[in-house]
Amino acid sequence: NGSLLMKAGTIINISGRNYALYRATNSATQLQIRDPLGTAVSGLYVIQNPVMQGKTLPFVWGPFLGVFFACGDVLNPGVLYWTNGNDPDTTSDANVLYVCPAAEPLLGGFMDDGIPYVFSTERLYRITPQFGNPLSPFRVDETACTLGLWAPWAFAVGDKFTAFLNKAGIYAVKHGGAAQSLTDEDLKPLFPIDGTEPQAIRNLYPLDMSAGSIARLKFTFVDELLYVDYLDTNGEGHTLLYEPAVKRWSSDAYLESADSP
Repeated sequence: NGSLLMKAGTIINISGRNYALYRATNSATQLQIRDPLGTAVSGLYVIQNPVMQGKTLPFVWGPFLGVFFACGDVLNPGVLYWTNGNDPDTTSDANVLYVCPAAEPLLGGFMDDGIPYVFSTERLYRITPQFGNPLSPFRVDETACTLGLWAPWAFAVGDKFTAFLNKAGIYAVKHGGAAQSLTDEDLKPLFPIDGTEPQAIRNLYPLDMSAGSIARLKFTFVDELLYVDYLDTNGEGHTLLYEPAVKRWSSDAYLESADSP
């Protein structure tokens, strides 16, 4: 994001020699090191393990046993973090858990019936306390939900289930069970399932799954009804409404389009 908010003492290797940062910096173009560089005027540098400070995480949920969980670290996308107990404004560098590889980033979490869960791009994990283990107070377990989240914020927690967007469609999951499709019966052609090209159906064009459009996606539960706001592949805004009681989708035209301010 253009910021190098690295802690003093972070090791930087310049032309094969290690140096330590002299002070914390958030400059994107300049670094101050403790030892002189000598006569070198240019050279390659590598920061293998940057110690970042003051970095915020975009996805936070809880509380659970007095802590809040977070993820979304761009440098460690598969890592789960949590706050100190009963002190959500502080944390420790020991409050980390490596959940999955960087190729499978964590995209957000939620609470379901008092239990914390976290989504990666490939699956859903349950966060479980390990009482009596101060060095590792939490662990993660894979759930029966083997479908991941397509994009950050592309989910909503309701009273009866959590709805989320996968590349193959919109699904429901409850208590970490197997995901159940909400769209296969009526809206399956709108999604790129098994490499197929999505198709328009009933005057609905496919969801635009590109990064810019996904940022406009919104899942919301209101009175146990699921609303999904999205942009289609024509750049038009729409709202899909799902009624769980009758397992029915309906569509409303959305006023905003891709060209709206």
